[in-house]
Amino acid sequence: MSNYWMVVTSPEDFAVSRELGYPVSGFKDNRRGRRIYAMEPGDQIVYYINRIHKFGAVTEVAGRPYRDDKTRIWVETDEIWPLRIPLKLHAILDDEQLVDVRRLLPKLSFVTERIRQTGWGVAFQGSLHRIPEDDFELIASEIRRAAHPRIEPRHGQADD
Repeated sequence: MSNYWMVVTSPEDFAVSRELGYPVSGFKDNRRGRRIYAMEPGDQIVYYINRIHKFGAVTEVAGRPYRDDKTRIWVETDEIWPLRIPLKLHAILDDEQLVDVRRLLPKLSFVTERIRQTGWGVAFQGSLHRIPEDDFELIASEIRRAAHPRIEPRHGQADD
């Protein structure tokens, strides 16, 4: 049985990972980061980009978590994100395709009414969140739809 996750990343780190094709995610070695060890091959992940409030990628866990204290991938000069998980990329968006979270908020069950009243941003703090399958499916379907927009027929041509 798969688990469903949301990873929170910065715009800068998202850009680096997108350029590389999202082969891996990295996390701090702290209490929340160590939740990576609950991830299993086949688990599904969506990526939320903080500060711009958008979703941008869907991946699948492709192997067991590991530690790498030497290889710097992301842009932070004070953090190497040593806890790592290998990934298989399913969909990734360019900047103009990113899915605005505010459009999905009313349908996301992990953003409770209480959280909405106090400020929905609190639901997206921290780097790693387990989310319900229905929420994952909603977010992932919107990312996939944005990645593969319907091509409209040119004027004068019929649909096939």
